[in-house]
Amino acid sequence: MIIIGEKLNSSIPSTQSVMNARDTCAIRALIENQVALGANYIDINTAVCNNELEDMLWILGIAAEVIKGCDCGIMIDTTSEKVAAAAAEFLFDKNVPMILNSITVTDRFDTFLPIVKKYGTGVVCLPIGDEGIPMTAAERVENAGIIIGRLKDAGIEENRIYIDAIVEALATGEDNPSITLDTISMIKAKFPSVYTVCGLSNISFGLPRRICLNTAFLAMAIYSGLNAAIMDITSKPMRDALYAVEALCGRDEYCMNYIDYMRE
Repeated sequence: MIIIGEKLNSSIPSTQSVMNARDTCAIRALIENQVALGANYIDINTAVCNNELEDMLWILGIAAEVIKGCDCGIMIDTTSEKVAAAAAEFLFDKNVPMILNSITVTDRFDTFLPIVKKYGTGVVCLPIGDEGIPMTAAERVENAGIIIGRLKDAGIEENRIYIDAIVEALATGEDNPSITLDTISMIKAKFPSVYTVCGLSNISFGLPRRICLNTAFLAMAIYSGLNAAIMDITSKPMRDALYAVEALCGRDEYCMNYIDYMRE
């Protein structure tokens, strides 16, 4: 399972506050904590900060120091071509693995593709067209197929492609979880070499005791074939669920990761 730490997103009020305050110690602590607890990538989003580009490069400078010498990479989370290009160039020069988040069937495909090709990034793809978010798994998979085909035609290997199954809040529709889960399983059946990813905590937005829903949905999504999750790895219940579900789904040979985690 590829764990993408979610805590460096400016849409989180407390994170936005320390970003705008230029609190280097707080930013470093958020990165260090996620890396120490097993994040494979750190998602960085500065879209609602004072200056998205300037703040992105400032945080990337801190992150590059923290992750130097370890296997952790960076997810560049932006809709801005300018920010994506500058961030990718910065990380490429420091030999940091990276994923660019995100493109759709129509939005940002042509502007982000040269960045993906030039710097060898992974790329998150939202299976959304001009009509907005599809309301069925079949439509999402159809859109995913279009994006995958276009990327492959451009020379992007399937193992650099991450299809976002799109998690919408349970509070806005009782069918939302099943649509996402069906999307994951259908994509893995049709495109086994492509990664599936989702913003996991979206499922519980607007509801009480969010951790209960998040851990349950994590289990269901992994069983459905989820490969990567943007999630709160600093939450102990989430870590407990992750290691338990990985073992139960046959992704942990002889349960060694589960055993080591519980011993720690």
